Formats: sequence, C-alpha cells, structure tokens
Amino acid sequence: MSPLDVTVGKPIRFSVQVGGLPAPQVTWYREGSSLEASNKIKFMHDADEHTLLLLEVAPEDSGLYSAEARNDYGEAASSATLNVTVPVHAEVSRVSPPSLLIPLSDLLVAEGRTPSSNLSVSWFLNARELKESSEFHMSRSGETFYLNVTKVQLEHEGEFSCVISNAGGVVTSAATLNIDVTEVEGKPSAVTPETAVKPVFRHRISPVEINIGNTAKFECETEAAPNVTFKWFRDGGALKESERVRIISRVSSSSLELLGANRDDSGEYTCRATNQHGSDECSAPLHVTEPVRFTRPLQDRTFLVGKPLSLSVSFSGSPTSTFPGAKTTNPIWASYKYNVKRTERSCVLEVLNADREEARGRYSCPHLQPQQPGPEWQRRTWS
Repeated sequence: MSPLDVTVGKPIRFSVQVGGLPAPQVTWYREGSSLEASNKIKFMHDADEHTLLLLEVAPEDSGLYSAEARNDYGEAASSATLNVTVPVHAEVSRVSPPSLLIPLSDLLVAEGRTPSSNLSVSWFLNARELKESSEFHMSRSGETFYLNVTKVQLEHEGEFSCVISNAGGVVTSAATLNIDVTEVEGKPSAVTPETAVKPVFRHRISPVEINIGNTAKFECETEAAPNVTFKWFRDGGALKESERVRIISRVSSSSLELLGANRDDSGEYTCRATNQHGSDECSAPLHVTEPVRFTRPLQDRTFLVGKPLSLSVSFSGSPTSTFPGAKTTNPIWASYKYNVKRTERSCVLEVLNADREEARGRYSCPHLQPQQPGPEWQRRTWS
C-alpha cells in the first residue's frame, strides 16, 4: 500500500496482493477500527487482489488505513496514510464527471425469471462486489451498461448498487430487487412465510489459561441465521477494539484476541449474538497466570538429633499442578511423621521425628498444587 494525497470529493483505492494456503481472510481498518461496507465504502476482491474503495472522500476520512490478512497459520498486514485536502480555490475540471441518464428503479420479479437493469462497470449486491459469472452477465450498448441475472434466486434479493467513476468524479445509484415467491416458472404457489430464526451457538467459546504477556483468543460460531451481530463482554462490561483488543466478526462467526494479556484481564468473557428474532450467548473464563518462581529456595542444612526440623520455601507466581517430579523420590503428605503447611506464598515441612535415622536424606519441593490439601514435598533417602 502506498500513501495517497487527494482533494475532497474524489474517490480513492487501496489495494493489496494476498497469498496463502488456506486463502487468508482480509479485514480493512482505519486508525485501528474495522471498516464495514456501506454506500460510501466498498470492498472488492479479484483473485489475490483485495481493494478498498472510498467514494467521495471527506477531510474526516484522513488517517492510517491498513489491511490485515489472516489464516490458521499466521497473519500479515500492510498500512498507508490517506490525506484529504480542501483546495483554496476550486479548480475547473476539464473532464466532466459522469451523470446518470436513467437511474436504477426498484424491481419485483418472479423467482426463476430473467430481469435486467441498467448498471455501471462496478456494481454490488448488498455491498458485495459482483463479477461476471454464470449467474451474472454484464454487457454494454453505447453509453448504457446492462446487468442480467440469468435466473433469480432468493439469495439475490436485496440492494443492487452501481458505481460510475472517471477522472472527473464519482456517482452512485442503488435500487432494491424483491423476489415474488408466489409464481415459479408461471405456476402459482402458496406464499412461504419467512422463518423466524434466532442465533444459536454451534461452537461456544472455551476456557483459556495463559501466562502473562501471551495472546488469549476466544472463537465462536452460530448456526445459520439472518442479520446476526456479535458483541463481546468481560465481567458484564462491553469490550471495544483497541491496540490490545481485536474483534473480528463475520456472517456467522466471531473471534476476540487479547494481545499481551496481564493479570487484570482475567475474568468471565461472554459473546452475545443477536438478530431481530432473538439472541444467544456463551461464556468462558480467562485465567492469566504468572510462571512460578522460588523467591527463597531450599538450602542444605544440618540439624542435631532430637532438635525440631523445619524446612520452608517461598515463591511468587501462579502455582499449577504441571511440574513433573523426580522418579527417584517419594512424595510426603501430612502424617504422624510429617506436618505440611501452605500459605499463599510459602510451603513449610515439619519433620516430627527428627531424632530418627530415616529423617536423613535430600528433601525437595517441586510441586505446588492448589487442588491438594497441602504442597507436595519429596524426600530421597541416602544410599
């Protein structure tokens, strides 16, 4: 991507070439906030080329634009700045902007019939760019452009829009195509009412436990439902995108990423999917841990027979139960021989029979297990 300097009212394009296997998903951002298709913003995709088209830019459109490509194996990004200026004196363009002689008008056609309407070189269905295919055929006669839908299906219902541009400027026009399901190939049929389908999660988010500084990621997916929107929450508070928080939502899926997680990010995370028919939500906890580090380790000590024997260690971090123990050692638990204690940041072992020969040996504390009644100590006897 290259920086652009344009005057107000002009169209602009940012394009990137993206490759990868599987094919990456490309998301566009302005100043870190994701962009959505609209009458002004269009996304185009042709083979490996992805394009962002802005129509009639204004000064507030200035900023840093970036494209992020991501698949299961990694991600890549490209950025460039857009600077929109307002000329002091209006310039007289020698190239006249395009004009619509016959604007688009709304259509009502029977399913299976072939409609036609005047469209421009660049055209869209519900903000998705359409290309020449077996479904859609574009043609031109003089100064008139045509779009033919070879056979209308229910998924073709929506807003068709066209973009006409040249060096002089840009104009747009839009019209709605409605599908009449009461007539199929000339035969009347009963009207099928719209099925009210609310979002239902097919894949729910799962609990996540990571160390400080790592990236936490939650992913979820809903069953097919119309017009689904996703919102994310932590402990009931809504989350918004930022330098550390990335939210990527598509038609039926959404993901949340927390970059450089810290202990304050721990909590209950919820994704809520909503449409006009209802909502569903799923929740899971995030536990951000700190690796265990002994702040006061064990040291070799000598005790007199009959004297109290007490060993202790201090540690910081979040204890887990994943530390492997040496096979040559025997675990020690509270009994008539030993008393084991644990505080939030220390482990203590008291040997109750220090006057016995079997108390001799090498003691260790490799396991810190919050699920056990006490820390696991080990003793390896002298040979």
